[in-house]
Amino acid sequence: MIRICLADDDAGIRASLRFFLADEGYLVEEARDGVETLALLTQVPAPRVLLLDRMMPRLDGYEVLMALQRQPELAARTAVIFMTARREPSAPAQAALLRAVGAVVVAKPYDLDDLAAVIVAAWARVAAEEGPDGPAR
Repeated sequence: MIRICLADDDAGIRASLRFFLADEGYLVEEARDGVETLALLTQVPAPRVLLLDRMMPRLDGYEVLMALQRQPELAARTAVIFMTARREPSAPAQAALLRAVGAVVVAKPYDLDDLAAVIVAAWARVAAEEGPDGPAR
């Protein structure tokens, strides 16, 4: 069963996504802010998919991505789906950061079936890059 870290400060969004993802067969762990997100990503066993909200307290989504970028092994084994109300990053550095960690951007509001397809594709990409000898990214 694939573990997902669901990082969003909105309890209602977390609840609705938790139920949907559990019905899809995922094991969901929740984080309310960026600090909790990083703690979940470094536990054993770690979530392999990260649904990451852009706007969160303590560390926002971009700050979590910067922390991932500084830990290449963690970034390589984590499929990142960046959820934001903004369609485009507001700065070139943010766009570069999203590319560096291989994040897929999903605009809010999103269709749950579309989100499920993005999760499957992002996970498949990370799993394929890992290969038999471990992470390649």
